[in-house]
Amino acid sequence: MGDSQLLKIHQTPVSALDSPTLPISPEMKATPPTDLISPSKGKGKADADIQEPKGFIVEGVGSHVSMLESFKNIAPIVDAVLVDTDGSGQVTLFFYTRLSPAEIVRCSVRLSHVLVGGILGL
Repeated sequence: MGDSQLLKIHQTPVSALDSPTLPISPEMKATPPTDLISPSKGKGKADADIQEPKGFIVEGVGSHVSMLESFKNIAPIVDAVLVDTDGSGQVTLFFYTRLSPAEIVRCSVRLSHVLVGGILGL
């Protein structure tokens, strides 16, 4: 497994502006975004013989996704312990991992009730 990432999806492309947003098969009819803008304004009488398409495949360019943050994968976790170091109820969770070199990871959590091995309030 790789690292975890926090992503942001933008309304407009933010990178890879020369690349297609999604690959579109040549057999599919795609429409450029500029064709979605109607040149006529106002309400005219609709021609009964012309059927409007039910949808479009728009050939966009650029990526709408940016990475905000990356989090290192610490798996596998070999051992863990919950410790209230100062009696305040603020519990710190320590993980021991099999990373190379081995690491101890600290994570502060607020717990009101802990159930460990069937014992409540441990």
